[in-house]
Amino acid sequence: TTKLPPQGLLEKLFPGRNVTLKIHKNFGHQLGASSSVMLALEGQWFAKYDWFIRVNPDVLILEDEWLIRTIHDRQVDGIFADCLRGLSDHNCSRHCTGALVNTDFFAVRPRSIGPDSFSKYRAVHNAEARATKAFNSII
Repeated sequence: TTKLPPQGLLEKLFPGRNVTLKIHKNFGHQLGASSSVMLALEGQWFAKYDWFIRVNPDVLILEDEWLIRTIHDRQVDGIFADCLRGLSDHNCSRHCTGALVNTDFFAVRPRSIGPDSFSKYRAVHNAEARATKAFNSII
């Protein structure tokens, strides 16, 4: 986040939990969508977790059965939304070499990507193109 939340909010939302809050600059729409991911991966914040999930605040998960079932599948290393899905005849669910990863939501196993997965593509300014390159090995 770019600023501290109101006093006591985190304690109220997450009682008895260990919550870490990181504050950094807002880099704007495209870089902002991936700068926090770069920071987290480089710092290996999620290395001890099974999954790293990124969700924009305006994304709603209305039916989670498929998502939960897929997260429990040990053969799955990533769950992605495709920006191109629904355009013309583009429809892909596995090994999507022609897909464009939507950065509004994704879930990935930290063990399946390296700490420099996003940062090595700093020259790619479009967030979705950067994410697609970063996750290419598991798409």
